[in-house]
Amino acid sequence: MSGIQQESALICFVRHGETDWNKQGRLQGHEDIPLNETGIEQARIAAKRLSCHKWSAVVTSPLCRASRFGEIIAQALGGLEVFVERDFIERDFGPVSGLTMEERRKKFPALDYEGQEDYKALQKRFFRALDACTEKFKGKDYIIVSHGAGIKSVLTAISEDGGAYGNVFLENGSLSMLSYKNGKYKIREGFHFYGD
Repeated sequence: MSGIQQESALICFVRHGETDWNKQGRLQGHEDIPLNETGIEQARIAAKRLSCHKWSAVVTSPLCRASRFGEIIAQALGGLEVFVERDFIERDFGPVSGLTMEERRKKFPALDYEGQEDYKALQKRFFRALDACTEKFKGKDYIIVSHGAGIKSVLTAISEDGGAYGNVFLENGSLSMLSYKNGKYKIREGFHFYGD
């Protein structure tokens, strides 16, 4: 999905830490809900896991649950520069944002959420941002702190079986490692989802 031709790189997608809405099971879209204490601790844990590798920068969504998480990681890894990329913002869930699963089922029994951001549009903007970052850092390894729906859209697109990650739950603070080589992104062999 990328036309960029350059050196190889390692990219780590990190899902932001827990917020009170996550704890309550509320769907979070563009709402700017801050990390709770658990989410802040998850950022520290993620930083420890990432400290075994040399990273060049941290890129985050503009939403504070991701940007704060990224700032904690960047500071823990020696004061890496943090860049904000608007296209890494979470999917706009429209009329179901803020609702629990029970509330969604009552309001939309078929779970067909009309008015939310189109999935293909979400995927397209995430790849646009990913390509821009890969070009910006020119073969250097970097971290992206973002959101579950967008990260899964990338993993689904590049998975070898064409969609294994569509139903995978990405826990708060989980890491998803990709490699970039010869113009292609791949899920790194031996890569795991890390939880709390």
